[in-house]
Amino acid sequence: MFVRNNNGPIFLFLLLCGLTGCVSSSAPSGWLPPVESVPTDVYGGWLKVEKREFKGYSMALGEFIGLRDSAVFLLTEKGYLKMIPMKDVRNATLFIHENNGGKAALTTFLGTVSTISNGFYLLITAPIWIISGTILTVQASNKGNYYQAEPDFAWWDSFKLYARFPQGIPENFGQTPLKPKPHE
Repeated sequence: MFVRNNNGPIFLFLLLCGLTGCVSSSAPSGWLPPVESVPTDVYGGWLKVEKREFKGYSMALGEFIGLRDSAVFLLTEKGYLKMIPMKDVRNATLFIHENNGGKAALTTFLGTVSTISNGFYLLITAPIWIISGTILTVQASNKGNYYQAEPDFAWWDSFKLYARFPQGIPENFGQTPLKPKPHE
């Protein structure tokens, strides 16, 4: 007796959910520029910092404003300026531009679904789509994202080009309030 397996749609749904989990960034929607606009974008990259606190850790998110002495400055989405001592940073992720992880995940999903038309060869083509598509989705999702645990001054210094003030925080900083980047 032949038993029909109806788990295909569930498997495809889980595949899509797994692939799209790779493509998220903590930047607000529409905030990151396309890769070709990065050289002319006047705003800093989006920074996600986990910092040490008295009782554990906390998260700080915002535009990478710049470096001064041994501190990192970021501007929150609501316009609050935060100064974080580098020694208090547990890990940091800098998002420089939008990536194509979502498009790669969708292509992988649709390619896997299309293997239904292959009949018996689906047993070969579907896993190929899933494996290669997952690898490509992860690679596409991580382009423009730079993570560092326990970042030192050299790490911060190497990414200061992606700050609003790459030359360092100006001396008269704080006299004129900064405005957050407008986005969708």
